[in-house]
Amino acid sequence: PPDPSDVPETLPPLDLSGPSDRPDLRAAEQRAHVAEEAVTVERYARLPTLAMGAGAQLVDPAPDFGEAFTWRVGVTASVPLFQGGVVTARTREARAQADQAVAARRAAEELAELEVRQSHGALARAMASLDQQKQSVDLAHQAVAAAEARMEQGGGTLLQLQQAQLELIAAESWLTRARTGAARAADLLQLARTGAL
Repeated sequence: PPDPSDVPETLPPLDLSGPSDRPDLRAAEQRAHVAEEAVTVERYARLPTLAMGAGAQLVDPAPDFGEAFTWRVGVTASVPLFQGGVVTARTREARAQADQAVAARRAAEELAELEVRQSHGALARAMASLDQQKQSVDLAHQAVAAAEARMEQGGGTLLQLQQAQLELIAAESWLTRARTGAARAADLLQLARTGAL
């Protein structure tokens, strides 16, 4: 459960710079980067490729003939001449996937910002409720003091004093709930900023 002592004294300013550290945003950024790299790879598929290879082998065919040493070196060049638009199609497909990854990244950023804004608004409402409950407790204390003063002067009744005390107990109970709600809202704002929501 949230610790009511964790409630900030004042409403913190709305800070939208923190969500960029969220793991979900870093993952979306990485996916977009990988998709852009895939476009580059597909573009380079139309370029010629060159491969080189070398090898050596020591052969001992028979004891009478001695050892034989063979070696080879090879170079292979491959030029894509007729691929029927395959490279262009793959490049377009990679571009479409990159565009989707960028759109997904933007959507994740907007969702993160929305979560922070909503959590900040919830904290503002919870803190306003907490302030109202503090005022209610102050008024209830004043009502109990007034009822006690009337009783001492002989103008009040025990029933009026007990009623004022019951209202004070109820106000303090609502104050505890408001503190817990504000602490929960502060925790949710922190979770929204870190992406752990």
